[in-house]
Amino acid sequence: MRTTWKVAAAAVTVAAGIGLAGLPAAASTSMGYLPSCAKVKHTTGITSQTVKVTNNCSYGVAWYVDKEGPNSVCFYTGPGRWQSHKWRKIDAYHGTFTC
Repeated sequence: MRTTWKVAAAAVTVAAGIGLAGLPAAASTSMGYLPSCAKVKHTTGITSQTVKVTNNCSYGVAWYVDKEGPNSVCFYTGPGRWQSHKWRKIDAYHGTFTC
């Protein structure tokens, strides 16, 4: 039986979709932005970078820093609180997202 390249490509696409659906949420490629009531400030120093998240929301916010190299752990910042994360300057900053 001959399989055309279109059928083979469709099978690979379906298999890839099924494979991604089975991954845990932390490994997913979608990233959510922090709510507008949470302020994110990114600063770069001589040897390091820092992100400070100030939570002005009435609820807690879970967030992480997406950067070159390993991403940060998931932080939880309660309402009315702030928290920061610092890393070496060489690792490029891609953004701060919910986890």
